[in-house]
Amino acid sequence: MRSASFLVVSIIFVLHFISRADSQSPQICKDCKTIVADLVSVLNNTKVEDFFENELELDCRFLPSDYQSFCKLLLSADFPKLYTSLVKKINAQWICQTLSACGPASNTKQLI
Repeated sequence: MRSASFLVVSIIFVLHFISRADSQSPQICKDCKTIVADLVSVLNNTKVEDFFENELELDCRFLPSDYQSFCKLLLSADFPKLYTSLVKKINAQWICQTLSACGPASNTKQLI
């Protein structure tokens, strides 16, 4: 599953460079939206969701021992709903505007 995290980082890296390009270029805007859509596709993969949940569960061990089992319980109960909700709220237009890859558009909602 490390390949999924590498893909996510790679996409973010590409988005960063797209944001440095001419923001008036319709092709740059289109490419940015395509990359964000690809990122959403990767994030919608159950294995990727499981990867992030497992990584967060490993982070529970850094909490004081009294809270570790509660952290794991909370993740197992609420993480899937939270993750799905966050992924559904990703707005390519807003992200690409924020990165200056797209010009402003009307009625654009923020990521969250």
